[in-house]
Amino acid sequence: MAKLLIVDDDLSLRQFLTIFLRKEGHDVEVASNGLRALEVLEKTSFEVVLTDLRMPRMDGLDLLSEIKERGIETQVIVMTAYSSTETALEAMRRGAYDYVIKPFQLDAVRVVIDKCMEKGSLVRENAQLREALKSSGKQTVSLTYCSSAMAEVEGMIARVAPTPSNVLLLGESGTGKEVVARMLHHQSERAPKPF
Repeated sequence: MAKLLIVDDDLSLRQFLTIFLRKEGHDVEVASNGLRALEVLEKTSFEVVLTDLRMPRMDGLDLLSEIKERGIETQVIVMTAYSSTETALEAMRRGAYDYVIKPFQLDAVRVVIDKCMEKGSLVRENAQLREALKSSGKQTVSLTYCSSAMAEVEGMIARVAPTPSNVLLLGESGTGKEVVARMLHHQSERAPKPF
């Protein structure tokens, strides 16, 4: 399923969550504090980091800030025994996906992790699509037709596209005005700009 990093100074909680999450099919690694977690995150990528807020050496909020500052691609869920809304809101402000309050129900942890992974998947897909759009450069648009009249339209587009002229397309609904407009746009000098 997913690669998870559990960050908590409580050994028994780390072990308990590791057993539970491995039974759920996840690949789990652990760290006892925020500094150790950063060392692990620099070497290995994780879909989700499940971190305690109160830990020695580096707490969860500082870890969260460091993850964002270093541009580490992961979703973070914070765990806290301190149910103050201020702490939870601060974690969310710093980029946490969600939080769970200890002691927690295992079903609640499962649901939050599943939703977090779904969001992470959407974020990665969005980034891939943006990159594909960027790298595709000038897209090609073509017409498929059988009539000689459409061959004339395609020829006219080829002649008009390099000019700075404005073009008015008229026709009934469903006749392909938008297709022709897109083809004209993509063959013109304005192609890098929005349609």
